Amino acid sequence: TRSDRNPVGPRFTIEPPGKVQFYNSTGAVVTCAASGVPLPTMSWIRQDGTPVQEVPELLQIRPDASLVFSPFRPEDFRQDIHSATYRCTASNSVGIIGSRDVNIRAGKLTTRYFCLLCCYANNTQSSAYIFELEYGEKNNMFCLS
Repeated sequence: TRSDRNPVGPRFTIEPPGKVQFYNSTGAVVTCAASGVPLPTMSWIRQDGTPVQEVPELLQIRPDASLVFSPFRPEDFRQDIHSATYRCTASNSVGIIGSRDVNIRAGKLTTRYFCLLCCYANNTQSSAYIFELEYGEKNNMFCLS
């Protein structure tokens, strides 16, 4: 067979970008693919060379070797996941190659709302207040007569 006679070292067919920025509310998918004979095994490593491990609800590795950063709540931000450097590797019996560094930067998306509170006394508007709230922020507002 071709794989027995003509082994070919790994070569990236899709190399990940050098920088990936996304918001916590969107998540991101980083794709990496390679060809070779035999077909290369794909993996992800951290900047220090340790293998990337999946983290439930935050970071997954798909069977196609895509690195998936799931949407997350701002309070679930982890610097070791969301502000880190990764590298894709492809290896077979001929050799191993590594992608460029992929700098991941997740930012908090702040959604702000403007609210209007109208106060009435005797069916007549006595005052109005405009205030700003961040998504998820709670504020108890009430009118004093």
